[in-house]
Amino acid sequence: MKNYILLLFILLLGLSACEDDFLDQSNPSALTADTFWKNESDFEKGLNATYAALQFKSIWGAAGAKLLTRSDIVTTTTIWGGDYTQFNEFIYNNNTGTIPLLWSDCYVGIYRANQVLSNLPNVADDNFTQEERDQVEAQAKFLRAFFYWQLAYNYGKAIIHTDIVSQIEDFTKAPSSKEDVLSQVVIPDLEYAIENLPVEWSEKGRITTGAAKSLLAKTYLYEKEWSKAASLLLEVIESGTYSLASDPVENFVLAGEYNSESIFEINYTLNYKENNLASIVDDYSDRTGSEASNIGVSFAGYEAGGYNSCLPTYWLEEMFIDSDEKDPNYGKWGSNVYSRRTYASIVTEKGLGPYFGSDDPGTYAAFRYGWASKIKKFIPWDTNDGPLNQGLGSGCGVNYKVIRLADIYLMYAEAVLNDNGDVATAIEYIDKVRARAGVITLAQYQADNGGMIPQLHLSRFNSDDPSSRSFTEVNAASIMTHIQMVERPLELCFEGHRWHDLRRWGITEDVFKARRADELVMISKLCTEDPVSQAIDSDKESVVYPWYIEEYVRTQYAGPAANYIPEEHDFLGIPDVEIQTNPLANE
Repeated sequence: MKNYILLLFILLLGLSACEDDFLDQSNPSALTADTFWKNESDFEKGLNATYAALQFKSIWGAAGAKLLTRSDIVTTTTIWGGDYTQFNEFIYNNNTGTIPLLWSDCYVGIYRANQVLSNLPNVADDNFTQEERDQVEAQAKFLRAFFYWQLAYNYGKAIIHTDIVSQIEDFTKAPSSKEDVLSQVVIPDLEYAIENLPVEWSEKGRITTGAAKSLLAKTYLYEKEWSKAASLLLEVIESGTYSLASDPVENFVLAGEYNSESIFEINYTLNYKENNLASIVDDYSDRTGSEASNIGVSFAGYEAGGYNSCLPTYWLEEMFIDSDEKDPNYGKWGSNVYSRRTYASIVTEKGLGPYFGSDDPGTYAAFRYGWASKIKKFIPWDTNDGPLNQGLGSGCGVNYKVIRLADIYLMYAEAVLNDNGDVATAIEYIDKVRARAGVITLAQYQADNGGMIPQLHLSRFNSDDPSSRSFTEVNAASIMTHIQMVERPLELCFEGHRWHDLRRWGITEDVFKARRADELVMISKLCTEDPVSQAIDSDKESVVYPWYIEEYVRTQYAGPAANYIPEEHDFLGIPDVEIQTNPLANE
C-alpha cells in the first residue's frame, strides 16, 4: 500500500509542473496518451516545465541557502536558529528541512526531463526537424544531468531513473554510487548536450554548448581528472563567447542579467505577473522565468526585509577588507573604500551606499549584535527604495549565475596546476580575476617582493605583528593554497561553491579548526568577559580594525569545529521518506 501511495504521489508531483491544458493531472495515462506529445509545441511545454524546476527554492532560495552555512565563509544568527543553525553547527539529520526537499525537487526535475526524452522518439510532426529534435533532447539531457549532479555531489549517491517511472517495482531500487551516477547519466548526457546544442540562442536563458562543456569540466575537476577538465575549460575560454564583466557587481544585480560573463543562469522575475509570490512554487509552472527567488529572506537583514539567516563570517570580512588590497593604479575606484568585489559581495558599517536607497548602510543593514557585515549578492539592494516587500515573500528577481567565466578561470588555474604544475598559467588566470576586481595581482606582488607573494588568508589581526604580512615562495603548493583560501572564497562567496570545494579538497576539518583557533584569539583580544554579552563598541565611536563590531563578538566556529565528522557530514543522508517507502534505499 505504501508503494502504491508513493507512486501516485510521485506521478502527481511530476505532473504538477503543468497547467491543466498541458497534462491531465487526474490521469497518469496521459503521460503516453496519443492525445499528447504529438508535436513540437508539446515538447516546448515539456522543456519549459523542466527548466522551471531549476527555480525550486532548494536549488536557489531560502531552502538552498541553509546549506551555505556549512562552511567557513557563511554563518547564521542564533537569534533566528532553526534549520540554518542545525546545518551551520552540523547537528542536522536526514529529515532536516532542505535534505528531503532537495532530494524530491531534483527528482521532479528528472521526472520532467524523462517525460520529454521518453516520448521524443514517438513524435510524428513533419514540421519538427531532426535538428530541432536533437536540440530538445540535448536540453532535456543537460537538465537531467544537472539534477543528477546535484544528487551525486550533495548525497554521494542517487537512485537512477532514466525512463518514466510507471510501475511499483520501479521505486524499489538501490541507490547507485556517485561514480556510477556520473558515468551512467551525468557524463553521457552532458556529452550529448555538447554535440547537439548551439553556441547561443536568440532566446536568453536556454542551455548552450558552453554551459554543457563547463558543467562537464567541473565534473572532471571534482573527480580529479585534471587533464580532461583543463582541456574542456580551455575550449570554453578560447571559444570567444564569454568575457569577464567590466565590474564584479554586474553579476549580481538586475542590470547584469545574461551579461558577457554568464554561462549558465537561472532566471527569476518579479514582473511576470502581478503579485508574484516568492514563496509559491510553479505559479506559472510550464514556462521559465515565472518565479521570484526568495533568497532575500536569507541574505538581507531585518531592516531590509530579510532575517539575517546567512551572514558573512568575520574571517571572510577580514579577507575582503584587509587582504583584498586595492591596486592604486586601478582606474575605476572613484570614492570606493574597498575592492570592487567587496562592494559587490558585502555591505559593512564603513561601506559606501546606496543600499536599498539609502546612502547610510546602517539604515537597512543594522550592525548590532555583532553582525559586522551583510550579504549583498543576488538581492536588489541597488534598485529598491526601501526594504524588500515582505508581502511578496521577500521576493527577488535577480537571476542566479550557476556558472560564470570567473569560476572557469579559477577552475582552469587549479586544473593546470594539478595536471602539470604549470604555475605561470595558473597565476595568469588568477590575475585576470584579480585585475577585474581592482586588487593587486600576484604578478605585481612578485615584482614588488622579490618573487614572493603574501599569505593573504592569514589573519593579521591575530598575528604577533599586525602591521606586516607573512610572505611565501611561489610554487604549486602556495598557489594552490591561494586558490583554496583566497581567490575562490572571495570571488565566489555565497554562490554555492564553498562547501563542495572544501569537501573535494579534503580540508574541511583543518579549516574549521584553524578558524576556531583564530576565533579564540580574537575573543581573547576583544572581550574581557563572556563574549556573548561583553560590549565592544556601544558608543559607535571606535572601530575594531578590520571590522566594525557592535555589542559583542559572535562565536562562529565552535559548533563546526567540534561537531563536523567527515564520514557523517561530507554528504547528506538519503531522506527518511525515501527509506520508508523503498526497502533498498539503505543498501
